[in-house]
Amino acid sequence: MEQDHSQSAELRNCQLFSAAVETANLSVWEYDIPTHRILLSGALPADSTRLFTGRGAIVDLPAELARLLDGDGAAAFLDVLQAVAGGAPSASCECWYRQQPGRSPRCERLSCTTVYGADGKPVLAHGVG
Repeated sequence: MEQDHSQSAELRNCQLFSAAVETANLSVWEYDIPTHRILLSGALPADSTRLFTGRGAIVDLPAELARLLDGDGAAAFLDVLQAVAGGAPSASCECWYRQQPGRSPRCERLSCTTVYGADGKPVLAHGVG
């Protein structure tokens, strides 16, 4: 009975998280520090206007970020990733999207929180924005 309650609470937490991400129109991803890849959660459909959407991985981060972000945004976000890879507990920046036909310019705050391995070294960062 206790296990059923625990599983039910876990399911409710997952549903609550999904609803919050969708309602707030947030992208959620993981930065795999050893491979320098962004792993997409698929929480938002690929046609969303957010930075990281759909499923899969972004391997060539500098090129992809330069394509999506305006001005110094790509460099600022790469600095965030470098900070968490260097062991910072968290880091964030604000980035402007490149102007796209039919869409208004907009700014997005991108934040990462570091996850450490058993050896105390950073292995992963959870990202949201």
